[in-house]
Amino acid sequence: MEDMGRCMEDLRDEVARLTDVVTSQRLEIRRLRRDAVRDALTELLNRCGFERVLERSIAFVSRYNSDVSLLHARSCRQRRGADACVRGSVPHAASLRCHQADRGD
Repeated sequence: MEDMGRCMEDLRDEVARLTDVVTSQRLEIRRLRRDAVRDALTELLNRCGFERVLERSIAFVSRYNSDVSLLHARSCRQRRGADACVRGSVPHAASLRCHQADRGD
């Protein structure tokens, strides 16, 4: 009987250890998924993340027959060089209203 109790305790300990391992692996998977779609330095979406959000948005627009706007902003560094950024220029942004061709808009 004593051996059986020790065996049960060992099994409980092993289950607790494995639960901790699975929990840490799930957290690592979540971190890796986040890092796969975000820039490490800025934490902004990278191209992969942007495309994922864009695809979801297009699916939503298609599903609910709604409108969508796209805001595209280029940094002043891209437009005028680093010196312009230092002088405090404001980034340019343009908003585009998109319509699906098959909606007849």
